[in-house]
Amino acid sequence: MSNTVIHDLVSEMLGRLPSGGGIVAVDGDAGEQLSDMGSQLAREISARGLTSSVRSFTGADFESSPAGTDVLLVVGEGALQPGVRTRWNWTLWVEASGVRDPASNDRSAVAFESYRSRDEPKGAASAIVDVSDPEAYRRDWNDACSI
Repeated sequence: MSNTVIHDLVSEMLGRLPSGGGIVAVDGDAGEQLSDMGSQLAREISARGLTSSVRSFTGADFESSPAGTDVLLVVGEGALQPGVRTRWNWTLWVEASGVRDPASNDRSAVAFESYRSRDEPKGAASAIVDVSDPEAYRRDWNDACSI
């Protein structure tokens, strides 16, 4: 795990959230590593004396954080679809090379690749992180700052 990258992501996130907290979406092509990223972000938020809650993205509305929670982390594939992406105060795209192979004809891989090319969720993210190497996460600066 790359603590420096997590620390920096949370610093950026907290600097962009409205006072009183907000809602953060975590999406990406990293499969099971998405929920791990949500947990790591929650631990870093807690280390700063704030409260957080991690929920799976189900397509349901998340209009506000639960009472007493500074940051609600909504984690799951599809969280950056055009119809819901405006609900979030800050977003993170998590990618890992080799997790999905659309050429495999696996239905979930093909559906995800369709979502990715049709909706361009990565381009809508506030930040992008590559978790291909679990010991050395890497921030991808090809995000909104460079457009």
